[in-house]
Amino acid sequence: VEIQDVKYEEFVSLLFVIFYGRLEISNDTLLSILDVADQFQMKIVLDSIEKLLIESKKIKFTKKLLIANNYEFENLTNHCLQRLKKPRDFEVFWKSSEYEMFCDAMKKKLLDRHLDVLDLSESSH
Repeated sequence: VEIQDVKYEEFVSLLFVIFYGRLEISNDTLLSILDVADQFQMKIVLDSIEKLLIESKKIKFTKKLLIANNYEFENLTNHCLQRLKKPRDFEVFWKSSEYEMFCDAMKKKLLDRHLDVLDLSESSH
C-alpha cells in the first residue's frame, strides 16, 4: 500500500511510537514526523512528541514555541511561557523574526505572560 506524501522512514517512526511507546527522532525529522502524525490524527504520537519537546534541552526555545503554536500543544505552550521569567526575556523575543509567525492567540498568551512578569518584578521591589 502506498501512502502519498509520506516517507517510509517517517511512517516507520510513527509505528515505532505506537508499538513501543517511545520516540527517537532527530531535529531534522521532527517536523516531518509531526506533519504525518497530525495528518493521520495520531494523538499518541503527537502527545509523545509534545512530551519529548518539553524535556528536550537541544531544541531552541523559539522553535518549541512555534511548534506549540502550529500544533496547538497546550502543555508545551505553558512550559515555554513559564520559562519567560524576566522582562528582558521578552525584549529579544519581540524583536525576533519568529514572533511574526505566531497566531494572534499565541501573541496574546505571550503578552499576558509579559504582563504577569512585569507585575511580579514590580511587586518584588
